[in-house]
Amino acid sequence: MTGSEDHNVKLFELAGARTERPGCLPCLGDRKTSSSFAAVATLQPHVAAVRASQLVQSPGADYVLCATAGGKLAATLSAWFPALPAQQGLDTFKLREDVAQDHRAISLDMAAAGRTNPNPKDGAPVDSYFMVAGDSEGYLAAQALTVCCEPRGEGLDPFVELQRRSGGTLNAERSPVLCLKIVTVPGGLLVFAGNTKGNVNVFGVDGAVGELQHLPSLTTQAHDMGVNALDAAPAGPGAVVVVTGGDDQGVSVMRVAFEGAAPSSFEFAVATARFSGRSSSALKGVSVFAASASQFTVFSAGYDQRLSVWDLDLSAEAEPGAGLKAPPPEAGPGLACNLAWKAGRFLDVADVSSMSVARRGEAPGTRDTSAFVVAVAGVGLQLFEVST
Repeated sequence: MTGSEDHNVKLFELAGARTERPGCLPCLGDRKTSSSFAAVATLQPHVAAVRASQLVQSPGADYVLCATAGGKLAATLSAWFPALPAQQGLDTFKLREDVAQDHRAISLDMAAAGRTNPNPKDGAPVDSYFMVAGDSEGYLAAQALTVCCEPRGEGLDPFVELQRRSGGTLNAERSPVLCLKIVTVPGGLLVFAGNTKGNVNVFGVDGAVGELQHLPSLTTQAHDMGVNALDAAPAGPGAVVVVTGGDDQGVSVMRVAFEGAAPSSFEFAVATARFSGRSSSALKGVSVFAASASQFTVFSAGYDQRLSVWDLDLSAEAEPGAGLKAPPPEAGPGLACNLAWKAGRFLDVADVSSMSVARRGEAPGTRDTSAFVVAVAGVGLQLFEVST
């Protein structure tokens, strides 16, 4: 899904084979690949420039919920039914009403919380979601969403009903929130937010669709300048790894361990490692995927028009010359780990603004954990297939 300055939101579909060469990063569309990439739908237009977008497959895999946010603090929700194919606009709303001046949403994430069927006779399931958007004034606005999707027979679009309530509005540091990541944990959700001060703030949600709560003891300085990109992956029971990329051209790694019944009562232990010089310009996108509790694959892209793939090892010490930088005292204890470059490719996309990475399934019911598709956006859009 893409959103642009001209207010348009489009969905694209990727199909075809992947590369078989480990470490290879062919661009989709090259003669070496047999993949196809095409636009399949134009969703409900945004009321202003689109600054952030997210799509989540429904718990029943029968539709995709699409969310966008941007100028005028506007947000839009749509549903896409790939089997029909068809799309329905569900809602357009303002993230905050009590705004003294014109601010804009600049980050967004959304997570599916589960599916229930309160009335089995009519067969209409109800899906729950939690969405958080960050804006240019430093606020996080959360929304708890329920979607009822009722089929209406062959040839007819489903009946879709959306209900929305506020999940809380908080401001941790009055600094623009540049990136967000929601992580599902036992007893609720953790929300990681990076801002222009270089800090990562952590928020908690008790239950799947509770109220957003700030956990101030977990504020960590990850970069000397703005945190432009952030992602997280599980690191074994009771822990997640958070990887960030910043304006200071570095990559930071946080291991957040927790214990307790719900986020508001968790006891946390945080360790941080900061690697400098991972780009020759500001980083604008990072993604991390777990191979085990200590082994991860990290992707990064930035203004230097370079896509890089890294091996992150939490069981190894940093290699000499790896650019490991001691975290400031307020960031907590240092994290012993190594971030080693594995592969890379220069980009044709100028003014890189974002990157998205997804694991690629090989066959129905299976998942190849070493195959990825990478999309880099800026002035244009470029896709890559990666085998690690």
